[in-house]
Amino acid sequence: VMDKTGTLTKGVFRVQQVVANNIEQNELVRVTAAIEKSSTHPVGRAIIEYAGNVADNARVEAVEEIAGHGLKGSVDGKEVLAGNLKLMKKYNVSYPSEVENVIDTIVVTAIDGQYAGYITIADEIKEDAKSAIEQMHGLNIKTVMLSGDKQTVVDNVAKQIGIDEAYGDLLPEGKVEK
Repeated sequence: VMDKTGTLTKGVFRVQQVVANNIEQNELVRVTAAIEKSSTHPVGRAIIEYAGNVADNARVEAVEEIAGHGLKGSVDGKEVLAGNLKLMKKYNVSYPSEVENVIDTIVVTAIDGQYAGYITIADEIKEDAKSAIEQMHGLNIKTVMLSGDKQTVVDNVAKQIGIDEAYGDLLPEGKVEK
């Protein structure tokens, strides 16, 4: 049983796409990067890196991390949510249904309770991950991958490297339980 990020994947995330809704793309990136500066999560770091210095002058206050969901806080006096779709549902933020179909890891942002868009991030599979799984299978070892990432992302990685069972959308305590 192994975790996905950093074990089977490099844990080096890169922004793939920015999709803004009723806001300029640069503003979506600025606001999201500003709140993510409070996070140590690799996904947040990818957004900060992508943003460069555009969020340096933002006034960020009262940021709280909501485990397994994302961040809530204030950026330049506006309430900002940045995280996964579970975070949007928790705060009753409606978003277009097609957002549910995005395969990559996604950070969805809401500003003052309104859906503002999303940023997709992808991680790379380690070069030796597939051969390591094949070697374990050669020893009749069943392989299981656990992740906090979306199930679609987890299924995609599992398929590429030959994992037997893969569970996504897990909070840290869910990983322990599995």
